[in-house]
Amino acid sequence: MAPPAPRQPGESTRAPRPKQPPRPATAAVVSALIPGLGQVLLGQPSKGIALLVSTLLLLFVGPGLGIWIVAVVDAYKTGQRIQRGEDVGPWHFL
Repeated sequence: MAPPAPRQPGESTRAPRPKQPPRPATAAVVSALIPGLGQVLLGQPSKGIALLVSTLLLLFVGPGLGIWIVAVVDAYKTGQRIQRGEDVGPWHFL
């Protein structure tokens, strides 16, 4: 067996996106349980982490609940777009 080819500069070490992304409803439910987790499951980890941190920071102030609701709706709508085969960038909202 030949050794693996060396990585090129700038080449990603990330695993490829799953062939079958989660259903929109699944992404919304997990995002309702943990804000931003739906976005992470849909391949948008930066957005998911930002939503989680924002929710936790603002939860006790009041607006955090609104961000949580936005996270749930965004996870569902992003999942629908992915199912339709639309290109979704890492920060595409609603």
